[in-house]
Amino acid sequence: MGKVKFFIWKAISNLLPTKENLYNKKISENPLCPVFNNIDEAVLHGLWECLAVRDVWGERDTPVSKWGKSFDNFVDLWTEFSCKLDAGGLDLVSVICYKIWLRRNDLIFRNLFSGPKQIIKAACSDIADFSMAHTKPKERRDTDVPPAEVPSWKPQTYARLKVNYDASFLKPIKKMGLGIVIRDSRGDPQVMLAGQREPVNLAFLAKGYALLRAFSLCAELGIDEANFEGDAKLVIDAISDPSPDSSWTGQLIEDLKQGLLSKPNWKLSFVKRAGNKVAHELAKLALSLVNETVWMEDGPSVVAPHIVLEKLCDFRMIEVSFDSKAANSMDIASLQ
Repeated sequence: MGKVKFFIWKAISNLLPTKENLYNKKISENPLCPVFNNIDEAVLHGLWECLAVRDVWGERDTPVSKWGKSFDNFVDLWTEFSCKLDAGGLDLVSVICYKIWLRRNDLIFRNLFSGPKQIIKAACSDIADFSMAHTKPKERRDTDVPPAEVPSWKPQTYARLKVNYDASFLKPIKKMGLGIVIRDSRGDPQVMLAGQREPVNLAFLAKGYALLRAFSLCAELGIDEANFEGDAKLVIDAISDPSPDSSWTGQLIEDLKQGLLSKPNWKLSFVKRAGNKVAHELAKLALSLVNETVWMEDGPSVVAPHIVLEKLCDFRMIEVSFDSKAANSMDIASLQ
């Protein structure tokens, strides 16, 4: 977000190299907007008033989609943003402004021009990545955790499927992305899914909806035996509680309870984030997708390194265990 903040400071200070500013400094031959070539490109025009830019701000996923107000300059616009938007909304409009400027540069230097939906999805994806990066638990020293314990996803020890699920949540626009991965006892992915849902008001609900979609996906595929794993302990605890849930989120919890009851061989358990990386990456990816996407066996490139690493680490742990047993057998034999 450092680049974005610096960009906003330059916009407020009227230091962006707009066509108008370059013309006033005798650098450009004309001050006209590079998109429609009919109005001088001041900062406010380039980031708010241009018709192509208004199409971006009019997208329903922006927190200002219904704003029709005009402003004298960018400072007045930013003051309005600051007064009417919360911190999350202000972060989002900042990134959108930055993406609009990058699109403008792509048009000038590369003759490329992204559509409004692409701008919003790219901004939301950046916000999600930034949020995830800054909500991770405090990093521990290498001496605190043995390297072998870091990749903690483990396949089943017998022929049974494991289903990991997760959700990403963008509070300012009430949108969630969900990710699901179904793997066999060798750790090989069989099915992966990434999709969106909106409006969603709480991270708790986002995690619950992700599990509900995992249930429905397995039902659609005819999977009667599976272990479900997620890193939302509050949701799993709520499902494990036998007493009726009368809260306003209770209907979702009751639906999840019924889903488990309908399949006696479905099991649900908690796993830490380190054991849920593939589903986590799919959930982040979902925020940049237009439609729900399903992959059979081969998934998106973003999750491939995690799958390979987890399979490799699991193989090494099995190998170490086997060597230890063999060594113990040799010790016993030598004593006889």
